[in-house]
Amino acid sequence: ALDENHGPHTGGCGNCRGVVTIDSRTGTITRNEEYYALAHASRFVRPGARRIESNLLPRLDNVAFRNPDGSRVLVVLNADSSARTFAVRERGRSFSYTLAPGAVVTFRWR
Repeated sequence: ALDENHGPHTGGCGNCRGVVTIDSRTGTITRNEEYYALAHASRFVRPGARRIESNLLPRLDNVAFRNPDGSRVLVVLNADSSARTFAVRERGRSFSYTLAPGAVVTFRWR
């Protein structure tokens, strides 16, 4: 949790945000995009999972995992101000998906 000025700041990442922002004047809590991405990951990525992939796509933060049961999970965050369409490909199969601005989506398959 950080305040509205993204503090306290102890070095390292110069543009990092907290999972939640707490307004120091009013105490209002705002859940940031990272909050929802963390919620998605904690729901579908199981203990013991291994990160298997990430792609550098402009404004589409993404990461994929293989769970201990063999299922795969892909979490994508659209950090853009407009909808973004992207393709997911694995083992000769693929699909496209359009993600709303600021939204997070999780795919899970075997």
